[in-house]
Amino acid sequence: MSFSSYASNAKNSSAFEIPLLYRQLLHATPANALVLTKNRLWVNRNLQEQLHAYGLLQSRSRLWQLVCSQDRRPLLHILAAAFQAPGIPLHCELRLELQPQELSFFQTSVVRPEGSDSICLFLLNLTEERRLQERLAHREEQWKLISTTSEDGFWEWDLQLQQGYLSRRSQTLLGYAPGELAIDLDTMRQYIHPADHSRFYQQLAEHLTNRRPYFHCDYRMLAKDGTWRWVRSRGLVFRNETGQPLHILGTLRDIHEKRLAEERLLLRNRLLADLHEVALGLLKPYAPHELLDIILDKATAFMGVADSLLVLDEKKSGLSVPTFMASHGKLQFLEGQTSSDACGLTQLILQSQDAIYIENYTTWPKRHPALSALGAALAVPLRLEESTIGALLFFASASSQQFSPEEIQAAKHLADLAAASIRSTSLAASLAKETQERSQAESELQESQSRYEQLLALLPDAVFQVDRDTKIIIDANDQFAQLLGYTRQEILGKPILSFIDTTVHPTSEMEHFYTTIPNDGPIPRETKVYLHKDGSQIYLERSGSTSRSLEHCIILFVARDVSAQLAKEERLRYLGFHDALTGLGNRAYLEDMLAKMKSAPAPFSLGVILCDLDRLKKTNDSLGHAAGDLAIMEAASILRRCFRQDDVIIRFGGDEFLILLPHVNQELISQKCQNLLEEAKKVSHRWNYGHFGLSVGSSYDAAGSLNPQQLIQQADQQMYANKHRDTEPH
Repeated sequence: MSFSSYASNAKNSSAFEIPLLYRQLLHATPANALVLTKNRLWVNRNLQEQLHAYGLLQSRSRLWQLVCSQDRRPLLHILAAAFQAPGIPLHCELRLELQPQELSFFQTSVVRPEGSDSICLFLLNLTEERRLQERLAHREEQWKLISTTSEDGFWEWDLQLQQGYLSRRSQTLLGYAPGELAIDLDTMRQYIHPADHSRFYQQLAEHLTNRRPYFHCDYRMLAKDGTWRWVRSRGLVFRNETGQPLHILGTLRDIHEKRLAEERLLLRNRLLADLHEVALGLLKPYAPHELLDIILDKATAFMGVADSLLVLDEKKSGLSVPTFMASHGKLQFLEGQTSSDACGLTQLILQSQDAIYIENYTTWPKRHPALSALGAALAVPLRLEESTIGALLFFASASSQQFSPEEIQAAKHLADLAAASIRSTSLAASLAKETQERSQAESELQESQSRYEQLLALLPDAVFQVDRDTKIIIDANDQFAQLLGYTRQEILGKPILSFIDTTVHPTSEMEHFYTTIPNDGPIPRETKVYLHKDGSQIYLERSGSTSRSLEHCIILFVARDVSAQLAKEERLRYLGFHDALTGLGNRAYLEDMLAKMKSAPAPFSLGVILCDLDRLKKTNDSLGHAAGDLAIMEAASILRRCFRQDDVIIRFGGDEFLILLPHVNQELISQKCQNLLEEAKKVSHRWNYGHFGLSVGSSYDAAGSLNPQQLIQQADQQMYANKHRDTEPH
């Protein structure tokens, strides 16, 4: 049974004509409407336009063919029921095949007007709504897949309801079972380390008040086992039309091991720097008792403890002093005692070839009764060749303090330096005592030189000596030669200035530096650029001291390579001033450039161009953020082509770009704006990712009297006026 056969079963009546008012009402309705009578089919304008757009004929038989075959029988039942119940609307969902192999969905209302033999059908197109629901369902499945497979956890806070949500991964990376940890903004504070509260809530507040583009914070969270774990949280707030925050969505990443590794690296660098300072102090000549006091003072400060002890074996050390014990802190009462009965550790360490570490001295069976309140204990031997000449002992004042592996290794290096210095001092004292025995003195001197070279070899930093007057390198360790790509023999006897980059430090500058160095005293720490053998630059941070030997003033330098550190700092500075997606300057870079312009010695003309990427949000919503990112990068490429080297190009916002043009005229500003629009138009012809277009506004200050912020505001107003004009219907 079809529309035609159904209409023939209607009551016999005179030819039906649709009243004019009836037709006007049906034309005015926003829905698609059609009327079936015994003799004719009538459709309103909306349905006429749709049928015409699809190239379909307005006939009973053709419309019947458009109905999905599974919906035809139910539709006939609805028509029959509506005919039997005048004035009562009946509803159903109808699928029409307006295009081959593609169904459109319509919410259909069927009614027979009272006193009429006609049937009215109203069809509301639900196709786009259905497709949107399918896309949302697909996105939801994608989100579930990402949240279950990503190494990062996800979290969400509803700022209106003050409720929080943590994904399974967010909870398991802290050791909690899924669903075990339920937190909100109020209870979140107890799971954040107290030392991180201020930074966490400050950065969150700055993002919620639009002072930060997104939330980003590294902090410690309380794990289920009671430990604090480092995590990195990134989030983005979603706002309503008035800008009020609604909820914030973010990720949670476990960076605990990475953060601990960074802290260990910082500790190692600090220890190396401190060791470098200690080494400089021990290179100078001292009297035996004075040297021992200096060693203990520097060792105590280096290890960061209050209680320490230095023990020496008189025979093996070569010093003409009785068995010597210098003490600090709670160990002061041990001064003058023999090594065998001091704190229980001295005899053990003097017989040992390696360090002895006791995590809890308080519970150690051989501890000294008067020292039960001390924490961890560390003893390191002072060794020369195969012999132990003494020991350094350090005690933590609190039971919670422990010595890390890096600190233990640094203590060993310190002990090697101390042993070499003690041995050198011992040899010097022997030479002074036995001046008549020249041959023995020469032998001792050679041995002292050997110890000195051992000391240089033990240092992790580069060490070299320069004659101040001739500027010739008279000695250096292998570390210095290797930093420059040479062997030690290749650099000895060469002018130090031949290894300096004179493009950075002119020869006249370096000549002045050496001529103004005093005969005795320290040389401040500074960074100089040296040349590697292959021609590359090496940044060395050096410090030194001078001493006079006979007729020569000798400069001792200790240096280390800071090239990687400076490169990292430069990279971090670049990332802080540039947008990650486009490589253009960001707002921080803009503020820096505005500050430099403000401090210029004289005012100058300044032009400002502000452009906006049209319909970016629509592109993101319809094609995804990857397509939006392509549009942003294409816009950045256009800007690079259109502006001069001296112009400042800034990514001002998500879809906005700002250009500062110093020393220009109004004609050039107008030309640049026109070039931008022409380039954007060229790109739009070949663009395959939605709409591409730019809206442009500009401002100009010929006298340099206006505040740049005023120019930016004027350009912004003009840009939005142009955007409104271009999008206004004509």
